[in-house]
Amino acid sequence: MKDIKKEAIRGIRWSALSMVVGLFLRMGALAVLARVLDPAVFGVMSMLMVVVSIIKIFADMGMSGAFIHYQEVTHEELSTFFWVNIISGFVLWIISFAISPLVALYYHMESLRFYLPLLGVSFILYAPGIEYRVLLQKELRMKPISLIEIATESVTYAMIIVLALRGFGIFSLIAGELFRAFFLSLLLFLYGKREWMPSFTFFLPSMGRFFRFGAYQMGERTIRLVNQNLDYLIIGRYLGATPLGYYSLAYNIMLKPMQRVNPVITRVAFPALSKFQDDDATIKRYFLKMINLISFYSFPLYACLIAVAHPLVLTLYGPGWEPTARVLVPLSMLGMLYAIGNPMGSLLLAKGRADIGFWLNFYQTFVLIFALRVGSFWGIEGVAWTLFFSTLFIFVPVGFWVRKKVVGMGVFEYIKQTLSPLTFSVISCLITWGVGKFLFFSSHPLTLIVLLVVFLISYFVQVFSLERERFMGYVKLFLAFRETF
Repeated sequence: MKDIKKEAIRGIRWSALSMVVGLFLRMGALAVLARVLDPAVFGVMSMLMVVVSIIKIFADMGMSGAFIHYQEVTHEELSTFFWVNIISGFVLWIISFAISPLVALYYHMESLRFYLPLLGVSFILYAPGIEYRVLLQKELRMKPISLIEIATESVTYAMIIVLALRGFGIFSLIAGELFRAFFLSLLLFLYGKREWMPSFTFFLPSMGRFFRFGAYQMGERTIRLVNQNLDYLIIGRYLGATPLGYYSLAYNIMLKPMQRVNPVITRVAFPALSKFQDDDATIKRYFLKMINLISFYSFPLYACLIAVAHPLVLTLYGPGWEPTARVLVPLSMLGMLYAIGNPMGSLLLAKGRADIGFWLNFYQTFVLIFALRVGSFWGIEGVAWTLFFSTLFIFVPVGFWVRKKVVGMGVFEYIKQTLSPLTFSVISCLITWGVGKFLFFSSHPLTLIVLLVVFLISYFVQVFSLERERFMGYVKLFLAFRETF
């Protein structure tokens, strides 16, 4: 067990490096692109990425999680999985071509009939690298994954910026996605082929247990992703590309920190917790520690975004993006819910209960469709606020019931892990917001810097006064095992 803990901490450190570097690369790239591209370009790309993301769920037939969950896997099963991925890549590209007229009709935008099949080529390019990534993740070998991701993101964003500056518009974003898929798969293959190469074996009957596990996971992923993108679907159809462009940048500011911070822990948590899948007490103990850790790092981040929303957006993207700043406030509140709700997936998969995740997201769909359509009558701000309140309504009663059912986790022992960081974050946000009301700097960057300093001081004064030992324990966790770098 000690070795698993050590490997998990190594994985967390390398994942953290990848996520932090990726976050700064993306935020830097968006700061440049927002000054070059029209908001409508971001809106059109968001429309495309919603569809691509939903189709992409079927790329591995939901079996990646199964290959991590099951500890014993034969070479025949691995080879069959590789060729299933290759075949599905071509099938999904054909699907993207076939549905493009319907997508264009839904959004009332004829150009999507050409853009979607072009972007759909990424399914073919991603396919060869899927299994190599799964095998590395299964063994908690996050170092090569992280280095490959950093290299891919660096080259991709540089290429997108160059193309955008040369006037290629939306084609710079599409080309970037295609290159990202190709380069990521190439690096994963070149690294992984030294240890494993697929044989020309394709025996579907051997994949029965993986298909059964994957069916629920694929269904759960599909519904969850639809839920996550219902706001984009509704804004794109009823409000248009430009409002969606404003909204998508605010959503990206909110979502990217969670996508970069949470996977540092959750991408390691699933394979690590799977090794304790028959020990509910151990899983619950580690899960609660994970929630506490995520709360300490994500709650202050999102509270700070709420406090500095206006100067942050105008500093990053320049004048003309004020609607993005207004939407960022409710979306940052939503980010707090997403951050501590996201690890539920690792818990359910580790216990082999992908079926619960499927039905949970199925229920969520009905709530969100109604709520977001009503919210759209008040524009993108209405969508953002209804998304927050409906997610809160789903998260509290149903989420607590699921955790109780799966590992016997009580309501109060869960809330206890989030209470201190939430309290510290809210107090720091209110102090920073109050200070911001009395600032008269004409420079948005200077205002942003001052407010960030105020927030950090107020948060860390509280932490070091009341939770110093716990917080320093997390700092030592990330500084442990220096040899992993």
